Amino acid sequence: MSVAINGTQTISLTNGRKRAVPLITTTAPMTIEYGGGSWTNSAGTYTIPELELTHGTNTVTVTGTGTITFTWQEGDM
Repeated sequence: MSVAINGTQTISLTNGRKRAVPLITTTAPMTIEYGGGSWTNSAGTYTIPELELTHGTNTVTVTGTGTITFTWQEGDM
């Protein structure tokens, strides 16, 4: 899922039953908030182990200007 960000935006990531940590790619520095944690990263590709998607809808707040892409393998057990 790719989203263009300009300011602060809330993104809903829907996941199956199996927990997953997404691969995150950004085109510019961005701050990501999830589950009470906050991480600021420069442009690039990375994972945040604490950003573990659970079953259902996971809400992530992103602040910055650019494009952010979340990639993960959904699975049901």
